[in-house]
This record gives sequence, C-alpha cells and structure tokens, in this order.
Amino acid sequence: MNSYWLAGPLFWAGFVLSLPQAMWLRRRALRLGPAEGPTEGCSGRGPRRRLVGIGDSIIAGVGADRTEAMLTARVADCWAERCGVEVEWRAIGRNGADAAATQTQLLPRLPPASVDHFLVSVGVNDVTGLHSVRRWRADLDGLLEALARHSPAASICLLAIPPMERFPALPWPLAEVFGLRARTFNRATAALIVGRSGIAHPEYTALGPRSAEAFAADGYHPNADSYRQLAELLAAEITFGPGAA
Repeated sequence: MNSYWLAGPLFWAGFVLSLPQAMWLRRRALRLGPAEGPTEGCSGRGPRRRLVGIGDSIIAGVGADRTEAMLTARVADCWAERCGVEVEWRAIGRNGADAAATQTQLLPRLPPASVDHFLVSVGVNDVTGLHSVRRWRADLDGLLEALARHSPAASICLLAIPPMERFPALPWPLAEVFGLRARTFNRATAALIVGRSGIAHPEYTALGPRSAEAFAADGYHPNADSYRQLAELLAAEITFGPGAA
C-alpha cells in the first residue's frame, strides 16, 4: 500500500485545484447515448461459445452508432475468426455504471446458463465518482467473485482503466489528475488479482485510442474504428474460455 500513500495526496490536491474545471465540464460536456440495435447476437460457425460483456459505457457501445460496431460484438467476431467457433454474445452495459452498480444492477441481467468468457469494463466512473482505493478494491473484488459464482469455469478479461490523461474532453490539469487516479486504480487491480487464475488484465498502454481522431465526438469514448482495433488487439492478447484455440 506504500505506493498509494503518495498517489492519494497528489490526487486530492490536484483535484481541489482543478475542481472549477470539473464543475464546468459536468455542465457542458457532450453526452452521447448507447449504440442502437440488438444487444445480443451470434458470430461465426462451429462449436458454440458464450461471451458476455458487462459494465460501463464501453460495453453499452457509447461512441458507436450501431451495436454491431461496439466492443463486445467486435470481440465476438475476432474470437469466432481466430478459433473457428460460433460465438453467442450479449452486451449488458449502462452508461455511468461503476463497479458496485455493475454487480447490483447489471449482474441480475446475466443469462441463467453459464458463459465461457466475460469481458468486463469498469473503473472510469469509479475514478470520476471520487471513490477511494479501498472502496475500488472491495467493489471490484465483489464483482469478480459474483462472476465466478455465476460461471466458475469462465475466463475473464478485465479491461484496464484507460489513460484518462489522453481524453480530449478533459482539460489540463484535470486530465492529469484523473490519469494519476486511473493508474493508481490499475495498480490496485493488478495486486488484487495476483494468484487468481482465468483473469486477464491487459495493459491499456498498447490498447485504445491514442489520438483525438480516434475518439467519438464527445472526446471521451472510442469511436467505431477504435472499438474494432481494440477488439483485434484483445483477441491477440487474451485466452478465451473453454475450447478456445
């Protein structure tokens, strides 16, 4: 926990200084809705595998016009192509969901049958919600345990919190303040999952939008092309559930 001791005071000091920016941004930010279309489908042919994406606006497809362009559907396409399987996918996402809300409000929407792989996106709203590191660890631990109870054999890809200092919508120094907190939460996540099998937590330094042109109009979410690129990278980085090639 020593690494958090310095990061915590730096975050709070920086946030106090950038509070006017945060209040202005809350009033003026462009807010996009989720992608339109069905939130479940099938991709590919072969032995059937089940993929469920669950979590925040990334799972809801904010930044993509249609659900077939959002991350869960794109990952299903890549998985089907790489492994020669039919992927039955479902996206259970809500704009603004944090780790606790994902567990209490979104998990009840899981299909009754077990799944082979979970794609989980949480954390940005825990950062902007000013949650403590202790709360983040507890809420994330509860979410992971609940997913394991639902599908004990499933593998989990837990997306790292993206580098928020890159978000065009966030002005400096607020972007750096949230970026620091995101890195702190990612370190806490890495420590939390040590020794747990079946959980991938790919670093975001090689993933996600890296320039303003790769973001949606709100400057906060990936655009459709970035979702496609992220899905391709994830398919190469992680091991999918039982039967994957």
